[in-house]
Amino acid sequence: MRFRRLIKLPILIIAIAFVAQLGEVVDAKRRSSAYSVWASVYTLSESGGPSVRVLRAGDDGNKGERGGLSVPFTEKLKTLASSKVTPEKLQSCLDKGKPADSVFVRMRLDKVESWLIYLDEFPQWLSYVDDLNAKVSTRKNSAMSILSTHFGDAALYKMIEGAQFITRTKDLAAKLEGKLMQHWVATAKDPDDVFRLMELDKIERDLIRNAKFNVWVKYVDDFNARYPEKATTMVPTLRLHRYDDHVLFNMAAAGMKVEATKSAATKLQEQLIYVWLSSRKSPDDALVELGLGQASSKLFENSLFAGWVRYLHAYNAEFPHRQTGVFDMFMRRFGNDNAAWVIRAAKANDATRDVVTKLESAQLKYGGTKENRLMMWPTY
Repeated sequence: MRFRRLIKLPILIIAIAFVAQLGEVVDAKRRSSAYSVWASVYTLSESGGPSVRVLRAGDDGNKGERGGLSVPFTEKLKTLASSKVTPEKLQSCLDKGKPADSVFVRMRLDKVESWLIYLDEFPQWLSYVDDLNAKVSTRKNSAMSILSTHFGDAALYKMIEGAQFITRTKDLAAKLEGKLMQHWVATAKDPDDVFRLMELDKIERDLIRNAKFNVWVKYVDDFNARYPEKATTMVPTLRLHRYDDHVLFNMAAAGMKVEATKSAATKLQEQLIYVWLSSRKSPDDALVELGLGQASSKLFENSLFAGWVRYLHAYNAEFPHRQTGVFDMFMRRFGNDNAAWVIRAAKANDATRDVVTKLESAQLKYGGTKENRLMMWPTY
């Protein structure tokens, strides 16, 4: 008996090696593609760039995270060997009107976790969804709805975000991101929830320069257009995530100087002004909150000063019976002598001289009474 076992042992070893080698042959093409993607992602991670994490289906991004190839080899071999769906089979499914979700499962795409976007079969399935929707007039299929059901919103967004840094998949990932935002709008996902799903709450510096911030700003716009009765601004969410109004005005002022962020920054400042008007914040209080409440020779150079002037314009238009002028504000806040000193200092500065000149012209035009001193301050 012992001798027979010794004879069978080499045979068993050879058989195991053969099966393993056969598995590698069956899976060679797809594993080599996945490896090249993994290598690219690993390189990005090592160099300090974005990294892609392997998540379980339905993962929220915080639990069940695993490193390496998360599916056991035998399970993956079985999955891939049985998942081959030919174009003929897809056409047959289309002719029969098979639901997109059923085809997704039949292709075993629900088993591949974070590698989904990198597989050749994934675009085939997306095309199937489009073809099915074109054929069926009712009960439209949403690819994003199906993907969200299988993987969860957080994990799905991470897949898409990671694929944007891979040359081969970045164009597809950009389209998927747009589709995902449309899906979230259609399902009325709160802008604050989207802010957290995109992990914008974890960005500590230069939020407005982050490309994801522009995507979120557009999401807020689209959400408001779709649900005017639920319309909101960016301000409540940004306030909730450790940004006070002084910081937000600073962020907007800095962003308005850069072409790439000017649009989002201008929109942020406009919404801040709207929120302040809604709370009837006085221009005096606004001046203090922005850190401009002390007489300074550099007052006109402060980037926040232009934002305060815009708020003063808006306040006077919204509450005409409470109108106030810049001169009145200076004299009331700083006193006559200090107000005159601030003006003289601004006039002596090449960067602000034109603004002061316009102010003086307006004063001469309208005279010296309190009512006529309510001048239109030049926007700059």
